[in-house]
Amino acid sequence: MDLRTPIIWDFDNITSLTAYPIDPKTLTVSGGRFTTVVNQGQTPYATRNILVERSNVVIDGVSHDLEKEADSTAVYFNGFIEIENCADVTVKNATVAGHKPIDGYDGYEFLFQHSLNVTVQDCRQSNDICDETLRGITGTNTCKNMVFDGVELNRVDSHKFVTGLIIKNSVIGWHGITVTGQGTLLVENTKICSGAQMINLRDDFGSVWDGEFIIRSCEYVPLRSPILIRGIPHREFDFGHPCAMPGKITIDGLVVDESRLPFFHMGLRIFGGFIDFNSLFAAPKYPYDVTKEIAVRGLTVRNWVLSHNVFMFRRWVLPTTKITELGQ
Repeated sequence: MDLRTPIIWDFDNITSLTAYPIDPKTLTVSGGRFTTVVNQGQTPYATRNILVERSNVVIDGVSHDLEKEADSTAVYFNGFIEIENCADVTVKNATVAGHKPIDGYDGYEFLFQHSLNVTVQDCRQSNDICDETLRGITGTNTCKNMVFDGVELNRVDSHKFVTGLIIKNSVIGWHGITVTGQGTLLVENTKICSGAQMINLRDDFGSVWDGEFIIRSCEYVPLRSPILIRGIPHREFDFGHPCAMPGKITIDGLVVDESRLPFFHMGLRIFGGFIDFNSLFAAPKYPYDVTKEIAVRGLTVRNWVLSHNVFMFRRWVLPTTKITELGQ
C-alpha cells in the first residue's frame, strides 16, 4: 500500500488480508523475440505469457508477434506481459502487436492487475495503431499510479478502477483512452488519433471518474465527429459505488486537427453521449453527478459546444457547469 494512494473504498466487513512482500533488489529481464502461434478452438482467454508477480522488476527490449490470428476459430489472450499483485514494475522498449477482436472480445499485450507504480515506457506497436480492426494492447484492473510515457499504442484502457493515470509524450491510436477510476488523469504532450472520442468513460463500470482530468499540450486528430469526453450513465443500476463525471476538467493547450473531417461538421463536443433515456421521464434510482468546473486555455478548434444533451447539461437554463477562460 502506498501512502499517496490510500485504500479507495470503505468496507463494512473485512474477512481477510493478504500481504505481498516487496523485493528490495531490482530484477531485470532483457531482450527476447517471441512469436505466439495463436491457439485454435480452445477456451477463450488463453494464458501463454510472461507473468510478473514480483515487485521491483524491469522488462527491457522484449518483442512479441502473432501468427495465425486471422483464423475465425482463434482464441484471445489474457496478456503477453501480465503484471499482478506487485509494485514498482517498468516495461520499456517493447514491441507489441494489436489483436483482432474475436466474437466481440479483445486479446491483450499488456494486462495489469492489482498493482502499484507500473510504468510503460518507450513501447511501440508493430502494426497500425489507427487500424480500427485491431484492438487489445492494454487492459488493467484496480491498479494505482500508472504511467504511459513515450508509447505508440492503439489504446490505453483501464477496465476496473485505476487510481492516478498519466499518459505523456505519446501517440494513441484509433481506440483512444478508455478509463474508469479516481484521482488525477493527466494527458500531456500526447497526440490522439481516435476514430471516436478522445477519452471514453467506460459505461460497464458506471462511466465514473472521481477526481480531475487535465489535458495539457495535446493534439486530437478525430477521424469522426469530434468528442472530447464520452460516457453513458446507467442510473437505474447499482454499480456498488457512487458514479460521477470528473469534478473538474482542465484544458491547457489542445489543438483539434479537423483536416480529416467534413468542413461543415458539428464542432467539438466537450461531452458526447451521457444520455440515459429512462431518467428523462422519471427520477433516477441512483445519482450521477456532472462536471462542476471546466478551465480552458489554448483550445484551438473552429467551434465547440459543451454538449448537445440539453437535458443533462442545462447550461442555458440552469448553469450546472462553470466554464472559466484561463489567463494566457
